[in-house]
Amino acid sequence: MNALKIFSRSLLFVIVATLAGFGCSQEKNEGPSLFSSLQQDGVLELVLEAPLSDLVENKESEERRPARLTVQRPSGQSVYDIEVRPRGNMRKRYCSFPPLKLYFDEEALSAEGFSGHDEIKLVAHCQEDGEPWLLKEYLAYRLYNELSGRSFQVQLARILYRDSEGRMPDESRYAFLIEPKADLAGRVDGEIIEPADGLNIIGAEQYRQFVLFQYMIGNTDWSLQKGHNVEILQVSGDSAPTPVPYDFDNAGLVDADYAIPHPSLPISDVSQRLFQWRGKSLEGFGDTAEHFISRKGRLLAVVEQFEYLDEADKRQMLQYMESFFRIIEQNTQGEDWAGILNQPSGWS
Repeated sequence: MNALKIFSRSLLFVIVATLAGFGCSQEKNEGPSLFSSLQQDGVLELVLEAPLSDLVENKESEERRPARLTVQRPSGQSVYDIEVRPRGNMRKRYCSFPPLKLYFDEEALSAEGFSGHDEIKLVAHCQEDGEPWLLKEYLAYRLYNELSGRSFQVQLARILYRDSEGRMPDESRYAFLIEPKADLAGRVDGEIIEPADGLNIIGAEQYRQFVLFQYMIGNTDWSLQKGHNVEILQVSGDSAPTPVPYDFDNAGLVDADYAIPHPSLPISDVSQRLFQWRGKSLEGFGDTAEHFISRKGRLLAVVEQFEYLDEADKRQMLQYMESFFRIIEQNTQGEDWAGILNQPSGWS
């Protein structure tokens, strides 16, 4: 975990009118993406046949293995010959079953009318009893979707894992797929850019929303300066780019057994919130808080209406979110946001 160090020097955030030279332009695609074709209400049914025993035993290997993915869509079944490898720097260490990256054949996708982007991240159950963490992390993505369209979309799936080597029994588990960053950029008419010379140039409003969301879910495992668990998205017509968060398994809202704060941070448990503000001024923060408050009902409903997580876990998530809203609702006049948000906060 490389969380942003609380005592590191403040970053400079500048709104600029143009970002010429900073961006890596995305291809304009005429057809739908593969990921968009996999999106549906409810759970996507998949079968992944791969050398799973080898993948699990050699989690640190970057080698791609041949695999076959069967997708059950409402319109019928599709079968893809793909490649797969373990991914996730820290989860490879903690997870007995690591997250995966799926590589599709570009020519085969083109033949089906799909455009570009032949790689999709898959978040797996991690450990034998890890499905609740997976489902809660999935909900964290959905929560940010409610706050901003400039966010990674996710698709919940039920996967039948089949070991092509025959050394592991078939196993059905929840997982979720994450929208490729090129798909995100294309969807909002934007591009993913790289920070230049270590300087992150981000819109003030977008930064406030990003930081307050991370505070809401109790996530400290991010760094704008290092580009850790964040993409920088420049949308056409915007004067400044937007930070887009991902990877929430270390958040207090998820409360995974293996999650611990970075030792440099002044918290001892991931359930403790920490206000990781690096901007010069908190001006406008009251407006950002009001934006969250105005969506409180919709945010809570994301969790309340999710049928795949047991009631005890949902109550725990709702309690954690309610504690956040109690904090920001007491300060609607915008007084001393830094003082209020830097108070110890967690489940209570």
